[in-house]
This record gives sequence, C-alpha cells and structure tokens, in this order.
Amino acid sequence: MRMHSRELEEGYILKKDILGKTGKPIVPKQTILTDKHIHFIQSFLVEYVDVSPQTIDGETVQPSQQLDKEVKKDQPTRDIRTLYQDTVSFMMSHFKKWEQHFPIDMPSIRHQIVPLLDRVEEEQAFLYSIHEHATKDEYIYHHSVAVSMLATYLARKIGYNHGESIQIGLGALFSDSGMTQIDGGIRTSTQELSVQELQLVHEHPLYSYRFVEPIQTLNQGAKVAVLQHHERLNGTGYPLGVQGKRIHPYTHIISVCDMYHAMVSERPYRQKRTIYQACEGLWEARDVSLKGSVIEAFVEEFAPISLGNHVTLSNGSSGKVVFIDPSEPLRPTIQLHDTSGLCSLQDDRTIFMVEVIV
Repeated sequence: MRMHSRELEEGYILKKDILGKTGKPIVPKQTILTDKHIHFIQSFLVEYVDVSPQTIDGETVQPSQQLDKEVKKDQPTRDIRTLYQDTVSFMMSHFKKWEQHFPIDMPSIRHQIVPLLDRVEEEQAFLYSIHEHATKDEYIYHHSVAVSMLATYLARKIGYNHGESIQIGLGALFSDSGMTQIDGGIRTSTQELSVQELQLVHEHPLYSYRFVEPIQTLNQGAKVAVLQHHERLNGTGYPLGVQGKRIHPYTHIISVCDMYHAMVSERPYRQKRTIYQACEGLWEARDVSLKGSVIEAFVEEFAPISLGNHVTLSNGSSGKVVFIDPSEPLRPTIQLHDTSGLCSLQDDRTIFMVEVIV
C-alpha cells in the first residue's frame, strides 16, 4: 500500500526498503515505524513509501485519497482552541468506550492528538491559559488533553527529542484512562471523598497501566509513567509507594504537569488556585515529593519573574519587584505603588502574586 510520508504513523510496517542516493536502504523493509523513523523519513524529503495493509497492532491502514491530501495541504492551519476542543470531545467519546472495557484505539487517538502535540511550542500563550477551558462536569477529559500538551511542551524544554516528547505526551493522555473503571458516583462526586473512596481512586493507575500495556507503539517508559504518575520521590505516592530512583524520568514530567493542572482548574469540590499559587505549591514539593529540576524548568516557563516586573497581589495592592530570593523566587519583595513601602511576600505568607506584567 503506497502512501504519502505525511500520513505515516507509529506502528505502520514498512513493506519495501527506502533507498538513499547510493542505492542502499536507509530504512529497511519490515521496520516497525516509530516517531524517530517518521521524522527521519520526512527529513530526507521522501514523499511516498510502501507500508503493509495492517499496523503492528492489527489495525487496518486507511490512507487518504490524493485529492483529499491536496485539499488539506491548501487549507489554513486550524485554530488551536478549536483543535483543542475537538480533541477533548474526541477523548470524551473514547473514555465512554473504555467504561465498557473497549481497548485503546491507538491509531485513531494518535491521528487526533499528535497534530495538537506538534504545535505546543508555537502555542505557548494558549498553554498558559489552558486551564481556563476546563469545566467541572467535563474536567477529566480536559485534564487528560491539557496534561498531555503540558507534558509534551515541558519535555521539549528539558531537552527530549520529538519522538520521546510525543511518547511522554501520550503517556500523560492515558494516565487517567483507568478512572473509567472506578464507580461513576465517585468520579463525579461534588463532595470530598471518604477514606474508602480514596482507596478505590488510588487504584486507577493500575487500571490505566492495564489499558496501555498491550500497545506496542507506546514505549516502556511511557507505560511505566502511566503506572507511576501518582508516585512520589519520598515514597508517599500510590499505587505502589515506589520512591527515589525507581521512579522513571518520564514520570517526573507527567506528575508535575498533572498536579499543576489539577490545582489551577475548576474542580467539583476544590477551589482553583492562581498560576502563581500552584507553582508555589510545586516549588515547595521540590526534591521532597517531586523532582526539583523538573519543577524548576516548569516554573521558569509558566511563572517567570524578574526584577522590575510589575505585579498585582491577592490583597488588591500592586507594585514593582525589587528583590528575589533564589530559594523562593515566587515570594519576592515588592515596592508598592500606592505607598512606596516594601512588602515582603516571604514575611507575609497570606499574600500571594495574582498577575505579573513583564
């Protein structure tokens, strides 16, 4: 089956060698394509390749017609908000399938989510406000997509390549798939959960792992991260209580993004925090329950602050940042606009930053 290289997806099986200028194979036949292979093929400007009619997962390959491809090529890039909302709706339909114990349809989900993940670095402004799109009733679907985007973005900023960052993003997307196996009344409860109910919720990473374990196009690191995304460095997490070096590097990225989005979003039984409150919460967990270098990278991207920045505070005051303690960058000293007096957020812990104007 011949198809354009733009349509290749992980799990497709190469039917014929892709030859280089010397006539030697640069990608041999029977290769099971990964994101790394696809990026390599596209980098060499290979337009068309031959693939087997079925993926490694047994799914049927269905390439678009040439006319459709040319139309798509000429269409403008879709608005990121529309693409995000469409993906949330798409994931909602898949969550409902998982409730009925259907397996994860990886080719279909990759086709929907990867174009969104490919745009994270050019859509930073949208990522900063992504939590504003979540609703209480549809929180879990928004959370899955948002954490996937945040984790992909953070992975790239830390230094992971395109293929690995996509794997991390996919791991984040599937982390809460196991929640579909938890009683619906618990999932949608508007009250704080009981100890017994929390114990049931703490089993969801195990169910999530069972969903992703058979997927051959999801690497082992991403699968482990799905299982471990609620584990903590100090062993206080769940479901297994692993700690320290036993926690996979992918896990640290997903955990930070998962916790952040949960804190800044509207929840049925919890008031949302501001971005700076949430990042301060992450900072306090640095190298205690969460990996410090990952938190530092996240805060640098999502809550940057510099001397001279103008800020608004939770008590209604505003002022200019005149001192930053590197050990607590989110609690600077502010010279107030109205009195010219100084307000140290390190000394008064009841006040926090609401907005920073660069």
